[in-house]
Amino acid sequence: MKKTLLLVPLLLAGCGAAVPLWTRDYASQQTTRTYASAPPAVVAAAAEAVVRQTAAPRDVTMKRTADGVVIDRYYVGYMGLRSVTLDYTFTLHVTPEGKGSRVTLDLAAQRTFNDNATDYSHDTVYDGGTIPYGDPYRLFFARMDYVLGKRADWVTCAEAPAKLGAQIALDPLCTKVSDGPIPPRG
Repeated sequence: MKKTLLLVPLLLAGCGAAVPLWTRDYASQQTTRTYASAPPAVVAAAAEAVVRQTAAPRDVTMKRTADGVVIDRYYVGYMGLRSVTLDYTFTLHVTPEGKGSRVTLDLAAQRTFNDNATDYSHDTVYDGGTIPYGDPYRLFFARMDYVLGKRADWVTCAEAPAKLGAQIALDPLCTKVSDGPIPPRG
């Protein structure tokens, strides 16, 4: 029994080590890409195509901005006897760079539970809205690479762990999603 109790903290420490710390350098590495031959309008359209794959059209809203696009994806469902609304926000900043574009993605999530007509936010996974894990960014950019013709295959939610090393927090792109049909390549 004592040996088992000693193993639990070691196992938990090992699991925690698999998720890199969200440092400034790591965050920049995960959230920023350069597309040398894709102008900003093409990159914004590719981002829209990627997010459109995640939900029904009525659950995705898009707003073009001066420097990119803001895309909201909603999901309303049930957890136990409570209803829950998940609101994922993809903010894509696109700046011209030569003949192409430099892209920075900000992902945020808000979870709202409704209990007996009382709404309250409960956000333990995403620490104040920001998603501090590289996995959903890697999946997003792998799909952007496909739409923009830089990658030969569309990475499904089921394939993400094997192909990208993704382990956690794929929710923004994978909550209640069927992985088809694949958008056309650019």
